Amino acid sequence: MTKKIVLIGGGEIQSAQTAEIDKRIIGLAGGDAKCLFFPTAAGDSDEYIKIFEKYYSELGCSTVSSAKLSSESFEEIKNKIQNSNLIYLGGGDTCCLINKFKEQNIVNELEEFLGRGGVLSGISAGASALTGISIVSELDEELCFEKGFGFLSKYIVLPHYQKAYFDILQQIKTKYPDKTVLGIADLAAVFIDDEEIELFSIVEKI
Repeated sequence: MTKKIVLIGGGEIQSAQTAEIDKRIIGLAGGDAKCLFFPTAAGDSDEYIKIFEKYYSELGCSTVSSAKLSSESFEEIKNKIQNSNLIYLGGGDTCCLINKFKEQNIVNELEEFLGRGGVLSGISAGASALTGISIVSELDEELCFEKGFGFLSKYIVLPHYQKAYFDILQQIKTKYPDKTVLGIADLAAVFIDDEEIELFSIVEKI
């Protein structure tokens, strides 16, 4: 299965900090981007939805909608996924995102979406959740991990990366020596097209 996945380290969409990355993501959808936004990690924040939908519409998506796991049925969300060719997982609480998606069987729908050639992107928590092993602790806490969605089983993502966090990358690599650890800075991204990987801006890969 060909996978088109974009991992974004962080950034404020309200001030269009990641615009260069986001324009490329929209382009990957083939010029007729039907975008579906999941604000799950931010507790289905209405303000986040309002900001995102306005921002991605201005960037050129033909349609932009959102899915709220807290109030919509599985069938409603499944239908939205099937009518989209670009999905964006927002930032927030990684553990919340992983658990909510697994509880409501959304992970299987995302896998089918990727199988249809859809573009799956995530920022911060949304990026971390897409791998086999996800970091669910804050960077100033003891490292905690949880099984992620598994779409990128070879990788572990550390979002909001800075050079000061290199020791944390090494700790992760020591614990999971068979994984490739990606430290992705704010305003940086990793573009993955099946087995091809492109690092955009500041990304530490070990």
